[in-house]
Amino acid sequence: MRSGRRDEDVDLEVAVDELARLVEEWRDIQAVIPALECRIRLTDELLVDVLTVDRERWQLIVALDGRRSEVPALLAAMGVSAASGRPVSAALVAPALDFVHKMLDDEHPYRFGYDDQLLRQLFDMHVSRFGEMKDLRFPHHIIFINRTAVGHFGNLSRLRAAAPWRQMLEARLS
Repeated sequence: MRSGRRDEDVDLEVAVDELARLVEEWRDIQAVIPALECRIRLTDELLVDVLTVDRERWQLIVALDGRRSEVPALLAAMGVSAASGRPVSAALVAPALDFVHKMLDDEHPYRFGYDDQLLRQLFDMHVSRFGEMKDLRFPHHIIFINRTAVGHFGNLSRLRAAAPWRQMLEARLS
């Protein structure tokens, strides 16, 4: 099998094994987060008499309360930051969140290869924010799957794939 690059062979068995590993990783994630539309929020009332939480977990709990504006704090809690050590800006995160939200829209499922507007928006976001994006720092324990995602995007575009993506993803993760 050939990849998108002409000078790079890809072993189909290795690719299938990697895909199986990623699916298993998603199942592990789903064990903690049961649905994509799930929003974690802090409750007004504590249901136990005492709750002990260390500093790191508290920061994560606060960041995960379901507000989009808190995504930079979540990234910071995960160790993702700008090269300067400052948090990733909300302005950088918002277009990416909008893009994913539009792709998973139940009413208007994304059509790969047809809806160039979303792809242009993503490209424009990368171009306009390139300086900021190239300075993002990720900790070693986070698996960065950008190349895999771009490869899947390209393949689905060539196939002109259209489907209820959110439902398919949720079904696959269950």
